[in-house]
Amino acid sequence: MQTPIKNKKVSLGGKIGELTDKITERWLLTILETNPAIIDMIRDAGKEPLRVLMAWSGEFAGKYLTSAASICSLTGDEKLFKYLEGFVDKLCSLQKPDGYFGTWGEKYRFESESPVMHYVLEDPSDKKDVNWDTWNHYHIILGLLTWYDYTGDEKALLAAKRAADLICRTFYSDSGKKISDVASPETNIAIIHAMTLLYKITGEEKYLRFALDVADDFENAGDYIRCALNGTEFFKTPKPRWESLHSIEGIVGLFEITKDEKYKTAALRLWESITKTDLHNTYGFSTAEEAKGSPFEKGAIETCCTVAYMALTADILRITGDARCADILEKCLLNSGIGSISPSGRWSTYDTPVEGYKRANYHVNGWQSRPGSPDLNCCSVNAPRAIGLLSDWAFTEEDGSLVINYYGDCRAPLTLSDGRQITVTEKTDYPYDGRIKITVSGAREKLEIKLRIPSWTKSAAVTADGKTQTAKAGYFTVGSCENIEIELDMTLRFTAGEGEWENRISVTRGPLLLCLDASFSDEFFPIPTVDPKDFKVSEISDAPLGGRIFKCESLQKELTLCDLYTAGVSGRVYTTWLTLPSAKPAPFSEKTLDRSFCIN
Repeated sequence: MQTPIKNKKVSLGGKIGELTDKITERWLLTILETNPAIIDMIRDAGKEPLRVLMAWSGEFAGKYLTSAASICSLTGDEKLFKYLEGFVDKLCSLQKPDGYFGTWGEKYRFESESPVMHYVLEDPSDKKDVNWDTWNHYHIILGLLTWYDYTGDEKALLAAKRAADLICRTFYSDSGKKISDVASPETNIAIIHAMTLLYKITGEEKYLRFALDVADDFENAGDYIRCALNGTEFFKTPKPRWESLHSIEGIVGLFEITKDEKYKTAALRLWESITKTDLHNTYGFSTAEEAKGSPFEKGAIETCCTVAYMALTADILRITGDARCADILEKCLLNSGIGSISPSGRWSTYDTPVEGYKRANYHVNGWQSRPGSPDLNCCSVNAPRAIGLLSDWAFTEEDGSLVINYYGDCRAPLTLSDGRQITVTEKTDYPYDGRIKITVSGAREKLEIKLRIPSWTKSAAVTADGKTQTAKAGYFTVGSCENIEIELDMTLRFTAGEGEWENRISVTRGPLLLCLDASFSDEFFPIPTVDPKDFKVSEISDAPLGGRIFKCESLQKELTLCDLYTAGVSGRVYTTWLTLPSAKPAPFSEKTLDRSFCIN
């Protein structure tokens, strides 16, 4: 198992560092001023006249806190730390005496309906909505526990426990009420993940009992465990929506607690199925908010779905130590992850399409904007977590070894579980260049270091204290050395389209998907034809906004491409699919966990 290093203060450089700083300053540090309803809707729960809310409005505070606390845990930003202290204090002060953290009055708590939500001076309708009260509590508990894990703030833990205790009294108790009895069980049943986290922290049996009751109740909702053990693909389960991934995180938690292999087997099979059938060439998960069984269908690729997939993948990395999971996390981060966020740090997308336009979430999801929360929607509060999840996988420990999963310009003071303090410094232009120089200083005596060698590279060389060796995909172990150099072949890989994308092909260089953006190309329609056999990248330069521009050549023509982070930021149309008549698809590879191929 790989354990995230908790005590760290990672100074991120390069494009990731620039974006993280801007997100922190322009979004995370302004939320209470720009969107006061994120907290006040909890204060006003049930008060007449009612606020104009959605079934999931109560998730916003929790998703924001999870994103912000994970970034704070990663970077140790002192200004953000102080801001979040105040946010958590205010949030906890608004919890009801019985532990309730939702947005409804007593009549509607944890029921199937939520009350009439309309503008009282304008709309006479009396239509009710479904109720995601338990889902909303899940995200608030998750946010509080993310903060507690970083800070040890007992107040946050107590508030999380009080909310969980209320849910324990509401379901699977003397009343006989099950979560599956309530509308939208595929969302509300995700509370299993929070219960497993609380058990691991507190050891209190009631949380484990509740999680096991939920696992039994799965048969009335997503039926995830039984379907997985029977070999059913995730997209064929009764509830293949993206919210179900948080329930699968709960199955991971049950394995960690009970050591029962059936839970590990079920979680792994579900993750493998999702990865095989529904991860797009952008490394975004889902089509129209659920698994469809093909990564070649057209439909919105929601940011929340990709973030949930990344969170689950970080869990799978933790319990398996499989380097391919870190490969996937890197590709998710560098493509759909930061590709969903404006380089300004001020807005993100609901949908980061494989072809089309990047539209700010408050344009696509403007209907979610409400008085007091003009910028809040499901994805705006969640998108920064794509970066914050680095706290879980960038630097880990495994069997006493330091595991370096993240490559990018950075300086990372780390305190290991045995108390030793070391600093990892990476000097590199990765992912645009394959050369990475790493210095490990401090108490590194007898410390083995494991380096992730990505599955996409054709060749890799590792030089440790002057000795050079060839390294294969997976983890390459070096001794307690001080100076390390990694040289990765930035292999060009190609993915042939199928279904909706027949006769199309996408190009990946190293971990980065390359895109055609009308801002940089006079030829967009018809989509240019390329040939993998003579495709070359001749020059890389900074983009005006975002990442990099790639000068390419194919079929004796020049072609200007960019990374997904850059694509669409100026508002022009882009595509990740170029043209290749009669393109021959490659089968899914267990090695690279995608359908890409390279030309030798």
